Amino acid sequence: MWQSFEHIGLSLDKPFDPAAIDPAVKKGMQRAIESTADVIAWKVKYRGYKSQSMWNVDTRGGSYEQDYLARAEGAIQGLVVHDPEEGMYFHTYHDGDGALLNGSQAYQLHFDADHLPPVNAFWSLTSYTSDYNLVDNPIQRYSIGDRTQGLKYNDDGSLTLYIQSAPPAEGISNWLPTPTGEMFRLNLRMYMPKPVMRDKSQLEDYLPPVSKRA
Repeated sequence: MWQSFEHIGLSLDKPFDPAAIDPAVKKGMQRAIESTADVIAWKVKYRGYKSQSMWNVDTRGGSYEQDYLARAEGAIQGLVVHDPEEGMYFHTYHDGDGALLNGSQAYQLHFDADHLPPVNAFWSLTSYTSDYNLVDNPIQRYSIGDRTQGLKYNDDGSLTLYIQSAPPAEGISNWLPTPTGEMFRLNLRMYMPKPVMRDKSQLEDYLPPVSKRA
């Protein structure tokens, strides 16, 4: 890092003189400051890699080491990011067909009985507005998961969550409210995930696509 700072005159053994910075370099630094927010916003949106079902997959978590862009992205999204052994986060702005999520559309997320989120602690699904805030809603439900009281599983042991702005016809037990007519994103969190979620060859089986409802 100090080797890179030497380009603008920063060092460990002599005072810093900002007036000595080349004017062209100063202009570049100013452009960098102005574009930083856009770069970090891009990193937030495209964290990790995209799964076949359109979830962003991050198997690294808070183990940033010297990746300062990833560190900034983590701070923007949630400030504290666990190491993958403690918690994993999967988020998406898209449904399974690649269309942007929007509250004008109703969606569902279906987990087969043998592919429920594999955790040793708990899991949750949260919807956020485009500015990373929780969605205000009449039932004051800001996430849904295996700790949600009254959550109903299907007869075969599978689980279907209804993601939409208005209460679903099936009732509110499995409903995650979304903003009316606005873009939103989803974040699926798994705490103390089982080792299968750190195996790229298997984890996608536990990340079903968000699908549109009629």
